[in-house]
Amino acid sequence: MPFPEFLFSILAPLRDLLLQLGGVLYVCVIIVQFLLNTPVYRAVDHDPRLTSIARTAVPYIAAIDRYFGAHGICPPAGAADLPHEKLGWQYRSQGAYCGLWIKLGWDPSLGWSRESRNWVYEPGDGTEAKTIRLDVGMP
Repeated sequence: MPFPEFLFSILAPLRDLLLQLGGVLYVCVIIVQFLLNTPVYRAVDHDPRLTSIARTAVPYIAAIDRYFGAHGICPPAGAADLPHEKLGWQYRSQGAYCGLWIKLGWDPSLGWSRESRNWVYEPGDGTEAKTIRLDVGMP
């Protein structure tokens, strides 16, 4: 049975409407992707949120500094001299280089380097990492 001709005239405007809605939806998806890829959190020096997170690493940093002072190298991962409770901090060590970092969400992270004594905020959205000053009560 052939498709009735009168249905073509009824469905044509519906088809056009669906095509227009599809175009609008496509533009909305592009806008949302742009907004999601824009850093939501802009870290600044002495940032209160990041400072409170960084302070949780102070006991771990003190242990790294003590070990480095005694041995001249960073402690290996899992060393007995390091605190076992890291509160989400990850530790990386290779000879004289070592550092800590913590994920702050899906992509962003905060890191600390023993060599430079700097805190670095990584937005995780493709923009460049930013060195920031945080008051955590240590040299």
